[in-house]
Amino acid sequence: MTQRYSYLDAENPPGGGSPSDTVASETSFGITPDKGAAASYSRGDHRHGTPSDPVTAHKTVTASVHNFNASGDAPAQSHGNSKHDATYITQAAVTDHAALTTGVHGVGGSTVDSASARDSAISSHNDLTGPHSAATNLEKTAQKGAASGYCGLDAGQKVALVNLGGSGADNTKYLRGDQTWQVPPGPPANLMQESLLESYPFGGTPTTLTPTTHTATKAYVFPFELDRAMTLNAVYIRTAAVLSNCLIIGIFNSAGTQVWKSGVLSTLLTDWIAVTSGGTPAFPVTLPAGTYYFVTTNNNVTSSTAAYAVTPVIGTGATLPRWGYVAATAGAMPSSITPAAITKSLGGWMCYVILSNVTS
Repeated sequence: MTQRYSYLDAENPPGGGSPSDTVASETSFGITPDKGAAASYSRGDHRHGTPSDPVTAHKTVTASVHNFNASGDAPAQSHGNSKHDATYITQAAVTDHAALTTGVHGVGGSTVDSASARDSAISSHNDLTGPHSAATNLEKTAQKGAASGYCGLDAGQKVALVNLGGSGADNTKYLRGDQTWQVPPGPPANLMQESLLESYPFGGTPTTLTPTTHTATKAYVFPFELDRAMTLNAVYIRTAAVLSNCLIIGIFNSAGTQVWKSGVLSTLLTDWIAVTSGGTPAFPVTLPAGTYYFVTTNNNVTSSTAAYAVTPVIGTGATLPRWGYVAATAGAMPSSITPAAITKSLGGWMCYVILSNVTS
């Protein structure tokens, strides 16, 4: 009996506690361990409980979860592939930053222009003809080939012909003052004049000739050359004195065929006779380039009036006679002449003769 009592004493020591009707809830995280001090004891089937499942509630949340918005959009992140920290940037901060015009990254308002001021400065710069002080002759590339700008150079470092006179340039044209390519005009028909230069009294003083000295049996002949075709509209001849109906003039080709003759002319005192009508055929008369003969007769006038102006005599023994005569009848103009039958002369011959296409 003594041993049994001792065993029960070991199971239920004197002053033993009572079972507890409560259990400390341990359903939250972070509870500090504690050995406890209560005399009561827990029953063998007691439970402390567990925290409620956070995942179920968390997955149904659409806003304010890790700063996601109501649409479930995550905020702009300020990190690369590292975790968030307490200083990540928000979308609102980015928007505010983008709207700033001064005080950005420590730059003061005096050194940062507004968008409008910036655009104005750029526009003013573009309008400058020499924006860089070291190169005042610079042109903007946008002006190349533009109106009032500048032209470029071709592969040969020359100005392209199209930039000089537009299109149409070739070897038959020239650049006219109005900046167009034009074919050079031929000799103006209404400006051409042919002076019978050999009939001018170069090297001497002109003298005179009377119709009587001219005689009615001679037609005075002077050869000349036309180096280009001519449309004859007038003949001018200068005479020495006034005398009526004392002169007929004509032109013959190299074969001696008459191509034109005047009517009967009256001379003037040291003045020009302008023969523009009354001839056969009537003007205009076309004269191709070639050799011609200018011929005069006295219309059978006998007079001692020195009506004709003539060149000085070449001189005795000269070897280059420039004029001569053929036979005439009663001072009339021959219908043709024979060049081989011209009698060459050293004497004076009619001077100051101009063939012209000018009629006024």
